Amino acid sequence: MMYNKKREYIQDRRDDELDGIGNLMQLYKFNGRDVMALDNNVYFCTR
Repeated sequence: MMYNKKREYIQDRRDDELDGIGNLMQLYKFNGRDVMALDNNVYFCTR
């Protein structure tokens, strides 16, 4: 039971991080740039 709870928590955190990355990518697309988001939260902006 604790295991399932922990998995749900990790999944929720992961979804939040993906939402943040999606918002960032939209922001840079809006500014006319392409953005690559890596797993370690490092972002490269290419023109």
